[in-house]
Amino acid sequence: ENSSIYRASRAVFWLTLGVEQGNIKAIVELGKCCLFGKGCSINEKKAYLLFCEAAEQGDISGIYYKGYCCFYGKGVTADYSEALNCFQNSVNNNMPEAEYMLGICFKNGFGTEPDINKAYYYFKKATSYGYAPAYTELGNIYSDESFENYNPFYAFRSFKKASSLSDGEGYFRLGLCRFTGFGCVIDKNEACKCFYKGTGLKNLECLYYLGMCYEYGIGCDIDYDKAVSCYKTAAYHNHPGALNNLGGCCLYGKGTDYNPDAAFRLFSKAQELGNSDACCRLGICYKYGFGCEADEKKAIEYYRKACENDNITACILLAKLYENMTDNEQNLTDAFIYFEKAALLGSGEAMFETGMRLMNGKGIKKDERAAYSWLLRSEKTGFIQASLELGNSYFDGKGTVRNYNEAFIRYRDISKTLKDNGFVFFRLGICFLLGLGTEPDRKKAYSCFLKSASLSFNNAVYMLGECYMFSIGVEKDAQKAALFYKKAAEGGNNPALCALAQCFETGNGIQKNETAAFRLYKQAAAADFTEGIFQTGRCILNGIGIKSDITTA
Repeated sequence: ENSSIYRASRAVFWLTLGVEQGNIKAIVELGKCCLFGKGCSINEKKAYLLFCEAAEQGDISGIYYKGYCCFYGKGVTADYSEALNCFQNSVNNNMPEAEYMLGICFKNGFGTEPDINKAYYYFKKATSYGYAPAYTELGNIYSDESFENYNPFYAFRSFKKASSLSDGEGYFRLGLCRFTGFGCVIDKNEACKCFYKGTGLKNLECLYYLGMCYEYGIGCDIDYDKAVSCYKTAAYHNHPGALNNLGGCCLYGKGTDYNPDAAFRLFSKAQELGNSDACCRLGICYKYGFGCEADEKKAIEYYRKACENDNITACILLAKLYENMTDNEQNLTDAFIYFEKAALLGSGEAMFETGMRLMNGKGIKKDERAAYSWLLRSEKTGFIQASLELGNSYFDGKGTVRNYNEAFIRYRDISKTLKDNGFVFFRLGICFLLGLGTEPDRKKAYSCFLKSASLSFNNAVYMLGECYMFSIGVEKDAQKAALFYKKAAEGGNNPALCALAQCFETGNGIQKNETAAFRLYKQAAAADFTEGIFQTGRCILNGIGIKSDITTA
């Protein structure tokens, strides 16, 4: 390394002599040394003046580097129009860098109107010289759906070529393709390898994504220590995402000691650099007092700021915060507003929450048809709770036409995933019992009620009593029926109260006790259960378990 520095210093010495003799090549090369700090201290102003001198003498490299300085504001105020003019005057001379920079100008509208076709033309020309960054930008053009020749496979192929020429950005883009299956088959192992190779070329995005691979085990084993190492390196260069993720590691003690104070500082810095996830996490810090004093007002402030930048998590957290505040209509309305915003941003969970509030009129006027529409959209994102509620909508005819076939399909499919949801198995049991959306099958109905009851769903406990009382999928056993009625009644099930009362009244499956029967009928009546009210009146009229009283009956 020392010998390299020495050689660079000697080069500057000789180049300076060349400049004094008016050698144009020496002028350009000395300008590059001053611009990039090779063999001397960085002096952007001197570099710009040297390039201007060479450009005035018609040197193509001098013209290009003058444009480079104007483009990036090196030694002169940034001037895209002048940069564009310089790049245009330095093409067609075996200088792919100029072709490439013209492509950048036309792609992004620097010094000219954006023109994706012209950008494609110049990037394509630059690739003819084997210029690696041009292949990456060509891939980006192919990835743009507004481009008439949009082609994911061509994009993937361009990124692959760029990476083969050791372009760090090319490796990053290739890794994203492998990760998402854009233009190729998804291969997360290869994605991780691409990010790893890109880190060797000092690509910060590759470092950041490699950190996430290690943190979450994407294409490699989870290794929090390596994740933290990647984040630290990228964070040193002020990468907003790396600062945010490093803060997360500090907050949750991943690969480093639990340190909420450090997490708060990192989130703050990432937020200042425009990272909306960090802004959301600052809201969490203020909400729960991580690395700072708990302050709900500041939590709301940062959640709102992140929401303004379309951060889905912040919108959902803000909605839940409002919903958990003092129960008033304005808070519920605010909660709906933020759930709906997150839903419009594509969150399946928020689509579900929006649908449920429309279904129940919570914070918004009740609209079952709109609710059904949101639930349908949520289901398409794979949010399983939406499938359950859609099953209920089809079963009950809420927001859509009653359709037992659609309801049954959803209950059946959900039961394979939500194996601890008693309600799902109860509804399946009803479908099998009554032949709703499927062929009647009493044994399957009994099996579903048994499963549901084992999950403490009280209505299913009552239905097990009915199964044993009326031989539904199982042999009749009045004593077991009475036991299940008793258990369901203790859980507040009104039909079970009446069924157990009938057992006491008739002595079916239990010792006859008309007084106990009347008490149970009366308990159901007190809950405004129609059958309980009728049976209580009948008992009073006929003196069953109580003295007859025609007027009261």
